[in-house]
Amino acid sequence: MATKQRTIDLVSGDGDGTAARADTGERRQPGVLSPRELLARARANVEHIGLCLVKGEVAELRPHRNGHLFFKLLDLEDRKAALPCALWARDVKRLKFTLEDGLAVVLDGKLGLSDYANVQLTVREVEPVGQGAHELAFRQLKDKLAKEGLFALERKRAPPFLPRAVGVVTSKHGAALHDVLARLFERCPPMHVVVAPTLVQGESAPAEIAAALSRLDGAGLVDVILLVRGGGAREDLIAFDTELVARAVVSCAAPVIAGVGHESDVTIADLVADLRAATPTHAAELAVPRLADLRHTLDERARRLHSEVQHAVTERRVRCQALARRLEQALARGRRQQAERLRSVEARLRRLSPERVLRELRIRLTRLELRLRAATETRQRASGQRLALLAARLDALSPLTVLGRGYAIASRVDDGRVLHAAADAPPATEIRVRLAKGALRARVLDEQ
Repeated sequence: MATKQRTIDLVSGDGDGTAARADTGERRQPGVLSPRELLARARANVEHIGLCLVKGEVAELRPHRNGHLFFKLLDLEDRKAALPCALWARDVKRLKFTLEDGLAVVLDGKLGLSDYANVQLTVREVEPVGQGAHELAFRQLKDKLAKEGLFALERKRAPPFLPRAVGVVTSKHGAALHDVLARLFERCPPMHVVVAPTLVQGESAPAEIAAALSRLDGAGLVDVILLVRGGGAREDLIAFDTELVARAVVSCAAPVIAGVGHESDVTIADLVADLRAATPTHAAELAVPRLADLRHTLDERARRLHSEVQHAVTERRVRCQALARRLEQALARGRRQQAERLRSVEARLRRLSPERVLRELRIRLTRLELRLRAATETRQRASGQRLALLAARLDALSPLTVLGRGYAIASRVDDGRVLHAAADAPPATEIRVRLAKGALRARVLDEQ
């Protein structure tokens, strides 16, 4: 913004005292003027002011659908004094920050008067009061992204300890690339590096940086990405303070380490990256470990592991020997217990052997036979005696005994009925006569 232009104070309107102004004397113009003619003369006087610098506070900001911005510029001391302003879309795109209500600014523009007698300042450039445009844009974008949580530590990812490949996004002509490659190959010579060259300064740099990040990350060839740029003036780092680059960093699937400028430089890209490095060289150091350190660490751990293994083997050997002794003692006890159980089983088997069982059964059978024989003999003697007694009693009652004394028993032959009276055997009845010895068959001839 040109510093030789005048600053118009809206309260007094007298600027630096040299501004051209309309003739306010009492001299009257000849003839009668139409409104159009009068407005034309007024417009000529207004436009005679030319380009000017005006300081005030932005108020009633109204974005238009076509990208234009309309607002009022309030006097910083007299809030009633308000100047209508217009910022066309082509100039809005050139703004490095977001215009917002309450912002104190210096406007560079040209005053004009419309056909409706409306005074309006057509703005070409806007400069914040008390801070640079880049500083304001940085603060505004930082606040916006912070509210979205893009600076939160829980969102950020740690880079892999030993990546398979490292991606580098930077200018192919800058010293940063040389420094990064030198440090990467110094620390880890076998490391594979993929470079995505891009502009890092200029109007097209943000879009190119975002495209390089997307292209490199989308290829899936690297495990970590270094976004680096060498040191320079603060204005040289503007591309890394843009929302386009910030969102490209956040969108990367691979962790991003940002090393932009010097250690004191902090850009928006640094804040949204997964890890911030003080310089490009530091970014390379954060990306890969030193191979010599790894070998030393591995050797040290190998020695420690060997010592621990030796100690563990010795300890296990002692424990195994103790366990072996306990096992031998347990086996000995087990063998003794098994032998005792075997002897007990053998004794039981001997007791239950068929020969012994048969022998015991034979003995028992012999005893039972003897007992049975004795019992039988006893019962036979008792039965014989009883039988003899019964025989004697039976013999005493037996008809045969009677017959032996000369008696006989007569019965009819046809039905075996014993004859008790002569009437029981009519003449011609065949009878059977039982004698003490033998029997006779006879026929009744006549009744007596």
